[in-house]
Amino acid sequence: MVVTVKNPGKWIFLAGIGPESEGAGKILFPGDFYRQCKYAYYRIQKLLGMHGATLKNVVFVTTYMMDIRHIAASGKCRSEEFGECRTAARSVGWRQRVRMA
Repeated sequence: MVVTVKNPGKWIFLAGIGPESEGAGKILFPGDFYRQCKYAYYRIQKLLGMHGATLKNVVFVTTYMMDIRHIAASGKCRSEEFGECRTAARSVGWRQRVRMA
């Protein structure tokens, strides 16, 4: 989902961007978190571009993952995609969070 808010300034909010194929919604690269992450960032960059923005404009990223053990792959993926333009980020392990509730 993408929501754009204008005046004053311009804010773009993205949510629910994951490894689902465009159109069919099929989960791509099952069992390969790193490739899923790379695909999600591909989709994010595409959506940002449609609204006149790039990853350089991103202020904050929250990454939800089913297994927090993927945190190293998530960090590697994010670092590769953002390069020199770092942004604030947090990671949430969903399965672990549900068990705590």
